[in-house]
Formats: sequence, structure tokens, C-alpha cells
Amino acid sequence: MKSTFFLLRHGHVARTCRIFLAVALMIVAFKAQGGVVLTSLHSFGVITNGEYPKAGLALGSDGNFYGTTAEGGTNGGNGTVFEINGITWAFSSLYSFTGDNGAKPYAGLVQGSDGDLYGTTEEGGTSNMGTVFNISTNGVLTSLYSFTGGVDGANPYAGMVQDPFSGIFYGTTYQGGKFNTGTVFDITPAGDLNTLYSFSGGINFDDGGYPTAGLVEDTNGDFWGTTENGGTDNNGTLFAWYPDGFHAGYLGTLYSFTGGDDGGFPIGGLVQPSGGGSFFGTTQNFGQGGVGTVFLWDGPNYIVDTLYSFTVSHDGGLPYAGLVEDTNGN
Repeated sequence: MKSTFFLLRHGHVARTCRIFLAVALMIVAFKAQGGVVLTSLHSFGVITNGEYPKAGLALGSDGNFYGTTAEGGTNGGNGTVFEINGITWAFSSLYSFTGDNGAKPYAGLVQGSDGDLYGTTEEGGTSNMGTVFNISTNGVLTSLYSFTGGVDGANPYAGMVQDPFSGIFYGTTYQGGKFNTGTVFDITPAGDLNTLYSFSGGINFDDGGYPTAGLVEDTNGDFWGTTENGGTDNNGTLFAWYPDGFHAGYLGTLYSFTGGDDGGFPIGGLVQPSGGGSFFGTTQNFGQGGVGTVFLWDGPNYIVDTLYSFTVSHDGGLPYAGLVEDTNGN
């Protein structure tokens, strides 16, 4: 099965305004409407170039796009890092993971303030429990940390976010920690990792477990995220981690999904509108149609407002990914 990248362009717009998307594993159908033109930029299928891109792309400060494939490459199929030139759209494979320095990068990349790209691998490393790495835009990779599967966590599915003030990166692991249900961690660009919180999967204070998505930093410097499971009904949670201030070092479970009209199993991450305020997200299951929702976190009232329930019949369903805001605030 081949994977592709495609470009959606509406009319004649500047290159910097083009919407560049990464497809998952297979495109079933596409219908052009309203002058939208789809251009296939690269088709995966040659194993040495990587296979199965699972995440979106990062736009580098050089105008090029950078991404990962979970499999393929020249070193036993452990995955790759690649580049798409922002002018010519030429594809280049930058690096193939060896396994010892990481394998199966499911998450996308984030460009640090030093210009390097930072990411995680779900497997590989010295204990085969995943890694944190950085890679220069010319393909020089450094493995920064190998998870052990102990209290430090294991198997990070998500990418990381860099705090613009401290320069420290924050992320989550899907497993490991004190209860083997995931962690929140921070790590310096030099590779010094600190486990901030171990999820209990609901054993401890009805918190969550198994965070699939990464974290989002708000305008106050606090970090927000979701867990796939755990909470009072074991249908996942919405939480906040407070690194500073009055609640420094505290993780708060703000909402437990019930598996009813509010949805359940929020696998995707959150997004906060550019103007601040409440967060938006998706759940992978439940809702009125039984196949997921789009929701708004109503912070002042500590509730989730279900904005839309998917039905499968005409609008899809089972959303794995989060949302992204456009320039009009949608």
C-alpha cells in the first residue's frame, strides 16, 4: 500500500499561504470542489525512502517541510526523517534510524530555537523503549535520551513542544512511569530528562492514562493535554500541567469523558485559538453517533461542550487527529 503527500491550493496564492498536508496510509477518494486543486508531491513505496508517514509536517525556518515515516529506510525498516523542498517540492530522505538510536517515529518534528529539529521514536534506543532525538536540517542525528521503561516512561507516541522562555521541551510517554500508564516529562536540548508526572490510569485521584497526544502550551505557560484512557469512567481525560506559579509541579485532571454525548478516548491533541481562551479537540469514539466528536473545553464551568458528533454515514468518524486553526479563526 502506497502513501502520498498532496498539496491543496485554492486559486493563485503565495507559496507561504499554501496548505500542505500529509496523508495517512491511503487515500480512498477525492472530489475537487470550488477551484481546489490537488497535486501529488511524493508517493511512498520505495522502502529505502521510508514508508507509512503517521504525522503531519513541520515547516522549517528555511521554508522547507520536514517529516517522519514510521517504517522503511535503509537500516532494517526502522523509519526515517525526510525533507520536502518548499520551492521545488523535491523529496529528500535525510536519515534512516538504526534501531539503536531509535525506531518507529510516529510523531512529527518541532524546530527548536537553535534551528535543529526535535522528535521522538516509539521504539528503539538502548532499552528499545523509545528515544528523544534531534537532527540538523542537513541530516546529522543525535540521540538525546533512551527511555528505560521504568519511572522515566516508555514508548512516546507524541512529539514535543518547546517552551520559548526556558528552551526546555515538554512531552508525554504512552507507557512507563510508576504505574506503567504513561508520563509527562521535560528534557533540555542537551538531553537531561526529568519525569514530571506518572499517570495512574485512574488509580490515583481519577487521573488519566496512556497519553497518545502531545502537550499544548497556553499563553500563561501552562501545558494542556489529553489521555486516551483513565478518568472516572475510563474513557479518557483532559488535563493541565502547571510548571510554575501557585500550582507549580501540579497536574490537574480537569475533565473525565463519560462515553456519552461528550465522547470518549481523546487520542488527538488540543488546540487553543490564537486569541486565547478555551481549547478545542476531538474524541475518537462515542458521542451521539457513536463514532467520535468535536468538543470545546469550557474552562470557567469545567465542562466539555460537544460541538459536533460524527455519524459515519456522510461525515466520516473515529477521528484520531486534533484540529488546526485557520486565519479566519475557524
